[in-house]
Amino acid sequence: MAIISTLSQWLLTKAYSLGKAGIVGVVSYTNIPFAVGFGWMLGDPFPNLWVWLGIGLIVTAGLLLKKS
Repeated sequence: MAIISTLSQWLLTKAYSLGKAGIVGVVSYTNIPFAVGFGWMLGDPFPNLWVWLGIGLIVTAGLLLKKS
């Protein structure tokens, strides 16, 4: 687990150094649906409406920041 986490952080740092931070930041929001899906497959309860609204606010804010 530690090796995968370290590799993930290293690759994310590399992406920020090679690409535009705004684009990399918006693309990194794809980890939210993957985390929900993997959590659900591993037995976590599916998020309720309030969680989805919070996720929507975070993603919307990120997309609005990318446009400006």
